[in-house]
Amino acid sequence: DLDDEQLKSAAKDFAAFLRSQSSLNGTVAFMMSNEGLFGPVQKISPFLKALQNEVELKLIAYVRDPVKWLPSAFTQWGLYHKQQKGPLQRFPERARTLIGQYNGIKGWVEGFSDILDIRKHDTTIDVVQDFAAETLLRAAFNSRYDQEVFPDRFSNLVLPPRRKVADLEDLVELCFRQEEIESIIEERRPLFEFMRDRLGPEFDFLTGETEPKAMPDPDKLQKRLIDYLVEITFLQAERIKRLENQMLELRKDQ
Repeated sequence: DLDDEQLKSAAKDFAAFLRSQSSLNGTVAFMMSNEGLFGPVQKISPFLKALQNEVELKLIAYVRDPVKWLPSAFTQWGLYHKQQKGPLQRFPERARTLIGQYNGIKGWVEGFSDILDIRKHDTTIDVVQDFAAETLLRAAFNSRYDQEVFPDRFSNLVLPPRRKVADLEDLVELCFRQEEIESIIEERRPLFEFMRDRLGPEFDFLTGETEPKAMPDPDKLQKRLIDYLVEITFLQAERIKRLENQMLELRKDQ
């Protein structure tokens, strides 16, 4: 939230703090990691430029293949944390907004190429499959609200029996059918061509795998949902019993 001059001053203060820590405990290397820094590259530039004059600075960024990132991002920011008003958006609609995250890479390459190390990120963990059952339950919960829904709301509230129960078959389609991913990436071809040309063939996301992963097995999902529902039922029963006991004690005191 600082203006440019305040950012430059903050960089000097930050560097002074690092030097004080180094004198105190001998630390010679410090790491600051925050995914929130990736997007606002123009905003944070004055801070980093000033910091570069104070300390030996190196920037490291990880870039992930959009074919692999978009399904995970859709689960996180389209279902787990509902960010938009209105009904839950299906994958083609939400992914076209989420893919805009890749725009940040141009600012970093053009502004800090001399100290920037970009690495290709990958993972063997299928986050969508691993948390598919919980994702469905959270999607069912979040679809009940028109406004933004933070993840802790699902964790802290009991579903009120006031509205029509969402059809799980429809939710399975919404959560895990990720068609059009190839066309979504193709619509941003100039951006990904820039990444390929400036970063090298390792970051060529326009060729190779384009098919989204298969949908989770509905039978396995149903069984896992039952596991969750049994646990939720037990937890709710315990809460209700505690409330009943508390009410009985209050009546005795009266």
